[in-house]
Amino acid sequence: MNLNEEIGVTLKKNGIPTRLPAFITGDLVGFYGVTPDVTTDCSSSLNSLEQIGEVTFTNNVKENCNLGYIGGFSTTKFLRSAGHLEDLDFGTESFELSGFFRRNVNTTSTEQLIDIASNDGTGARIVGQIFNGTSIRFWLRDSTGTIEEIAADLPPLNVWGQGTFVKRGQRIEIWMNGVNVASKTTTLQNMTNLASRLSIGVKYDNTFAWTSSDATLIKIKKGANTDIQEEYNDLVQYFNGKVFLVGASFSDPHSKKFKALEDSTSDMGFIAESKNNMQFALNITGV
Repeated sequence: MNLNEEIGVTLKKNGIPTRLPAFITGDLVGFYGVTPDVTTDCSSSLNSLEQIGEVTFTNNVKENCNLGYIGGFSTTKFLRSAGHLEDLDFGTESFELSGFFRRNVNTTSTEQLIDIASNDGTGARIVGQIFNGTSIRFWLRDSTGTIEEIAADLPPLNVWGQGTFVKRGQRIEIWMNGVNVASKTTTLQNMTNLASRLSIGVKYDNTFAWTSSDATLIKIKKGANTDIQEEYNDLVQYFNGKVFLVGASFSDPHSKKFKALEDSTSDMGFIAESKNNMQFALNITGV
């Protein structure tokens, strides 16, 4: 894959626009949690959201580089579309929801990262969540009322990882860091709900807030990638620890942390402590 093919949102380093490559932004109908303007949809679909309350944006790089992650969600602080988004009318087609997240504390609660639902929760609904503090869960209900769900183990605390929820025809899947960890065949039919809105960081009724974790690179895509492992590898290779690996504590005791350097030479303002450490860190995150 050509990582230099460019399309999509413009970020800035030292005031100079930096484009994200097509493999990150292509075919997306929503791309959130990337820039300080947390409501902005960085995909070409321009499905921007409204901010209820004020979530936090942490810039994990130098002040002149707009790239980081969002957190501080609560039942009064979250992101939501002002109305229905036609791009999320998936019908019987395939789609993906994904995002990098870091669990900061253990929880016994259910917390929603993504909830595509009507104001009263009726009709077709699509949910990506932490369930009862024990698993990451993909929950779906189609227009006929059929409910399907799958779940997988949560990643450890204080480690960034990517969760990807996929509906691929009649199959539903969960991928963690490019590895398929759960899947099943379903009888799901039409997933369109003309009364639905998109909520990030909270359930449709403002409960079950995403309070224990941070998130970035939240992507919604029409269609299902045929090689999610490759997509994840390319994504990590491109960012090289610029967001989700910076300052992260890895489970391997021999790994070292990434850090920001004032005279960084990478696209977004980060390099590893050494070339070897960079390669090792990428390997333990699934590359």
